[in-house]
Amino acid sequence: MAQGDYAVGRLGGARSRLLAARGLTDLLSRADLSGRMEVLRPSIWGRSLPATVPGRTPEVEDLEAALAQVAQREIERVVGDLQGARRRHFQAFLLAHEAASLKGPLRALSRGLKPEEATSWLEPSPTLGRDELLELAAATDAAAVAEKLAAWKNPFAAAVAEHAAGFRNPGGLLRLEVALDRQAVDAALREARGPGDDRGVLRRLTAARADLANATLLLALGGIPDHLELCVPGGGRIGASELRSLSTLAGRPLAAALARLLSDLLGPPELTAPRLESPLTADHLFGRALAREARIEARRSPLSLALPCAFALDVFEELRRVRLVLRATELGFPPAALVDLLEA
Repeated sequence: MAQGDYAVGRLGGARSRLLAARGLTDLLSRADLSGRMEVLRPSIWGRSLPATVPGRTPEVEDLEAALAQVAQREIERVVGDLQGARRRHFQAFLLAHEAASLKGPLRALSRGLKPEEATSWLEPSPTLGRDELLELAAATDAAAVAEKLAAWKNPFAAAVAEHAAGFRNPGGLLRLEVALDRQAVDAALREARGPGDDRGVLRRLTAARADLANATLLLALGGIPDHLELCVPGGGRIGASELRSLSTLAGRPLAAALARLLSDLLGPPELTAPRLESPLTADHLFGRALAREARIEARRSPLSLALPCAFALDVFEELRRVRLVLRATELGFPPAALVDLLEA
């Protein structure tokens, strides 16, 4: 079997063991953490779960750490299966996950949370696991975060250092987050220059990411046009001109406008717009939309870079939803309150 065929086969087998929509519904239907662990065990997420001990329920933080290890191992296997330019393209694609992962400890730090209070904010990436993120959340300030990242040779160390002085100023966190997004998009687009199916896939998925990042920015600004220079370049749906025209909108009008501009990613605007009025639902909706776009690319070109990209997005999006259900169990949220987020 050729190396490419082997990688395709392995990805197909791993993807078949994700929970998907039906498994997530089953997970949500279970009454307690023990029942939800039993749903997880036969899936890809069951590999690192602790053994069931009668009379003792594991801590949610320990379960989350186990799930994050599974995600990291799966992505490491994909990287190991790829070679040459395709590996570089895939690693450039993963930079956006690194940027998103860094936002968690930075947000916790901006709110003065202790590391143990920040665990629900932390979303591991292929190279930043739970321990590393907790270490960043325990830093004294953004400059200390930048120093740790530099010591780890993390590519985002310079961006954090550049914005560290203004981190606690109004809008400082937002500027830093957009800087992380811009760096990830810029690096991916540089890697995507030139001909070829793989580069085309990387360009299109990165453009969609830039558009969704700008939509997220507009929702965060909520009609306050003070940070228009923060546009993430590279998208084809929401660029600088669209950002300016939408910058004074907020609430329902903004949600309706974004739903129209992003309809090819999000679906019918009349269904999407009401869901964009909730920032948390919008965040899940954007993540699911990018994963769906990657699967469309993979169906068009099943031997291209789209296949590992789609798998990575499916893994990370499902990890987010599983964590959401586990956290909700701990906090006593009624299952009905989670259905809309899981279906976003």
